[in-house]
Amino acid sequence: MSLIDPYQKIANQIYHEMTGKSDDVHVRIITETSYAAALPEKTTLLLHPLTLLGPEDLPKDLQVEGPDDSKLNSDKYFFRLKVWLTETFGMDPSTLCNLREFFDVHLRTWKNPQMIDRIKRFAIAHEIGHIFHRHIPGNWDRFYSFSVSLVMVIFLFAFFPFYLAAILSILVIDVSKRAFKALREYSEQYQEKEADFSAVQLTKDLPAAKAFFHALDESQKHQWNQNSWVEKFLRVILLPETCFHISHPSPQDRIQYLQTAYVKA
Repeated sequence: MSLIDPYQKIANQIYHEMTGKSDDVHVRIITETSYAAALPEKTTLLLHPLTLLGPEDLPKDLQVEGPDDSKLNSDKYFFRLKVWLTETFGMDPSTLCNLREFFDVHLRTWKNPQMIDRIKRFAIAHEIGHIFHRHIPGNWDRFYSFSVSLVMVIFLFAFFPFYLAAILSILVIDVSKRAFKALREYSEQYQEKEADFSAVQLTKDLPAAKAFFHALDESQKHQWNQNSWVEKFLRVILLPETCFHISHPSPQDRIQYLQTAYVKA
């Protein structure tokens, strides 16, 4: 039995119970997400290799006492971890990106051994919730922004002088881009909360959801504090989504929403 088989079984069980359908979910390993993700249009669940593991599954020389273990300050440790993961899962080591940051998330979900399986079940149910609700994947705003901009630019050049149409076109393209991006970000925040609620409804395990989001919150704060002021500045300028939860609600917002929604339900 492969390491992915138990999670395939859990994913199918949750999908059947949530949707009432007898189809199976396609479960694949992916290294670009820290924990889990979904492709709703393909009924596919994506899991990071570390999600398939528990602290006891690591070789003894790679086991650590927690996210503050001194071993984690060594580049050599993460090199050995990468080698072991690539050998265990038969993957290209170059695909294992952000391993230090992603491993921190898992270490924080492993702090309470009794919660590990419950947290994994909630996280999987959350991603199945995206599939159940047929949520639209990200970056759709680019297509609609381009389409609307193209129509408006054609209209402007057809009915306005060239110089005026050129100036207005720049303005239209910028406004369209910003408007559709804001709409996507609002939509994604709603989708995340909808998937959260569906997962809690199915698992009936609000403590597991809270434990997962507390771990995410601790990890995000830890990663931010680890950065120098130069790295923080570049992160804010180049990757604002990672700092301000633009496409995802903050962990604390998600906990507060679930507590309110769960009581009302």
